Amino acid sequence: MAKPQYSYLPDEVAQYLPKNKFPMNNEAEYIRGVHQLSVLFFVARIDQKRFTKQTNFSFSVASDASQEARRVRDLLEYFADNGLLRKYAELLLGRLAHFVDRFKICDTGFSLCSSTKRNPRA
Repeated sequence: MAKPQYSYLPDEVAQYLPKNKFPMNNEAEYIRGVHQLSVLFFVARIDQKRFTKQTNFSFSVASDASQEARRVRDLLEYFADNGLLRKYAELLLGRLAHFVDRFKICDTGFSLCSSTKRNPRA
């Protein structure tokens, strides 16, 4: 795989962003600088009120999701601490094995049914 060429980036980014805050001396800085330029050019062309409203909504949803993730983690820890997680896994695997055993029988029947529809002489 060819190594990316970034030699032109430091000078280009320095035309718009301060060198002391965006030194452009490694790949992470290249990505950060290009991202910042994209944001600067994007923000100048958008409806600021709408952008702020959508951004605030996105952050509120992310906050709600992280709180929900904590609740799910707490619930899983409760199940694990009380041995319920193992019981549930065993129950689920038992039901799945039962389904697979029954499906083998049904699959044979479905195959026979399908082949007679395609070839009525069989």
